[in-house]
Amino acid sequence: MSNEHIINELKIKKKDVVESFNKISYNMIIHLGKEFKDSVFYKNRVMISNFFKFKPNEIIIKFLELIYENDDFRKQIKTGNEKFFMEQSYDTAIDAGYETRIFEFKDIWLRMTDNTKSIVMDSMRMLVDHCELYIDIISQINKLGKN
Repeated sequence: MSNEHIINELKIKKKDVVESFNKISYNMIIHLGKEFKDSVFYKNRVMISNFFKFKPNEIIIKFLELIYENDDFRKQIKTGNEKFFMEQSYDTAIDAGYETRIFEFKDIWLRMTDNTKSIVMDSMRMLVDHCELYIDIISQINKLGKN
């Protein structure tokens, strides 16, 4: 099998990972928007929906930059540290708009039911796992592309 063929298969897998990442993110956001009408998830639902529709690769990139690349954040998410979810803010992030705040829960955490907290924690863990797979696929593509 040629490198070009393998690279094309990896690109399809990468696209699948991004689509799955977006589906998990979007479903979590929609759930939070329905439950919390005063939240960024509800107030910006049309913009968020358009962001997923027109910039599908940007969501995973934002997550990688804001969350995944920070070892402590990744550890807090994996362990389900409730304090992290309750206090984490991305106010200092460059371009800290609604698309950044879709991974910020501090304003609503204390009002969440245990079920909703579980949905958020499980979703965030899955997003971290998707990032690991995404990075692995990119690495494989880059290695094969250099041969």
